[in-house]
Amino acid sequence: MQFGLDNIWTSILNSVSIIIQNVPNLIISIVIIIITIFGIKIVKRSVKSAGDRADLPPDVTATLNKLVQWTILLIVFIIILNIFGLEQFWLATIIPIMFGTVIGFASISTIGNMVAGLIIMFSRPFKVGDLIQIGEDIVVVKEITIIFTKVEKGDGIVYIPNAEFLKNKITNYDQQPEILRMIKFSASYEHDVNTIESIVLKAVSGVKGVLEYRRPNVRADNFDDFACQYKLIYYIRNFRERGRIESDIRKNIFQAFKANGIDLTTSHLVNITGGTQKLTNQ
Repeated sequence: MQFGLDNIWTSILNSVSIIIQNVPNLIISIVIIIITIFGIKIVKRSVKSAGDRADLPPDVTATLNKLVQWTILLIVFIIILNIFGLEQFWLATIIPIMFGTVIGFASISTIGNMVAGLIIMFSRPFKVGDLIQIGEDIVVVKEITIIFTKVEKGDGIVYIPNAEFLKNKITNYDQQPEILRMIKFSASYEHDVNTIESIVLKAVSGVKGVLEYRRPNVRADNFDDFACQYKLIYYIRNFRERGRIESDIRKNIFQAFKANGIDLTTSHLVNITGGTQKLTNQ
């Protein structure tokens, strides 16, 4: 029993002795930590100020801030290890184990998304609030993070992995000064092509949102069995209003054709027993 108490007492004395011996190192470490805390606050303000001067998006500035802070903390951690003489042990054993564990948990796709996130933030193909098209989806960018980009679709909020933006074609409608749009329609061969063109161009003129300096034009697009297919080409600037603009144009064309006795319905040939038959007003 006495032997056990002696061992405990010896351990306590050794621990106290180690603490006393390292009091200067502890004081120095505490001072370094305090300086680091205040230093990080100063760095955060400096990075934000630099980002504002460089006109960087808030998400890019926030990411830079995090990277700088983690770099500072890593440097301070190594300095404190060096003060206590533990840097070789940590650098040779603990840090490689920790790094390997992190890599083990982080999949290759996650690392790819992080790299893609940095590329997006610095190349800036789009920014928060932009209306973009990725693949077949037209979405509004709500937030850009290091792993995902938060977007809003017609059916709600969606988180898209950043790597997807590098794999797919991206169209940013808010960065285009003009956007080409088309409407297809048909009219019977009974009507003169120039007359059709004149009526349609008059129907388009004055529609709010159609660019006036890019004059719309009408093209004969294809010859069907009983009607000529036409294509109206026009330009807009605000892609968000495409639905309303197209609806206004279609209404004007319909009313103009009706007023001029032009039927928008077309005939088709259908197979029947013993041959074909013309069906009208399809």
